[in-house]
Amino acid sequence: MAILRRPPLPLRRPSLEGSMLDILLFGLGVGFFALMAAYAAGCERV
Repeated sequence: MAILRRPPLPLRRPSLEGSMLDILLFGLGVGFFALMAAYAAGCERV
């Protein structure tokens, strides 16, 4: 009895919009992390 499998999906390069969105979201995440770290450091000095 043969197991039926789908053929593998062809590899495709991410579009420019998708990669720009990834870069934007990564930048926002890093910026938010830096803001929270600065806030925590500032509150600890009070």
